[in-house]
Amino acid sequence: MKKMITCSLTLLLLIMFSGCALFTSIATPPPPEPEIYLPVISYRSLQFYTAGSEGTESKYRVFNDSFRKNSVDWIWYELVVRNHSEKEGMLTYREVWFDSSGTVLLETEKEMLVSPEEDYFEYSAGIKNDWKPGFYLLRINAGNEEIASREFEIKN
Repeated sequence: MKKMITCSLTLLLLIMFSGCALFTSIATPPPPEPEIYLPVISYRSLQFYTAGSEGTESKYRVFNDSFRKNSVDWIWYELVVRNHSEKEGMLTYREVWFDSSGTVLLETEKEMLVSPEEDYFEYSAGIKNDWKPGFYLLRINAGNEEIASREFEIKN
């Protein structure tokens, strides 16, 4: 009788463990994380020019790094980037304008459409300010990566 109970318990334990092994073997693996696509660009140029509130066409832009205080209220930039993307997508970037003391004048987030059919992209935007003599800096970032930065000067 003792032998039969031991055998039955052993058999019961084997059935339990094999059931556990079977349960873990049919468990499905977690779904793969979705692939996040970020367009790849590289800096080509960042230049400054003056224009009114509507900006100006590329062919009429006169680029400078130094501007007279009495002749400017809007400073515009033209950013040209090279495209390395193989897919179409939106790239979010942040432009941050600093005054000569390092204080942020304006910080804004923008988007650019990146398409594999184009080799280069040009973006232009401006800021109106009561410019005082000194040096100013524009920094453009995508995520934690700096795309471009450039300084310009306002003179008396």
